[in-house]
Amino acid sequence: LTDEGITDSQVRYWHEQLYPIMQLLNYYEPNWMANLGLNGND
Repeated sequence: LTDEGITDSQVRYWHEQLYPIMQLLNYYEPNWMANLGLNGND
């Protein structure tokens, strides 16, 4: 996944939309990123 074609405004928009959800996930399921295999640290 690259950042080509993604504008700063889009990044801010998605960050604003996803940040609260990520905060909830981190609160209720601290290992959710690891569970999805997104951390890249085996």
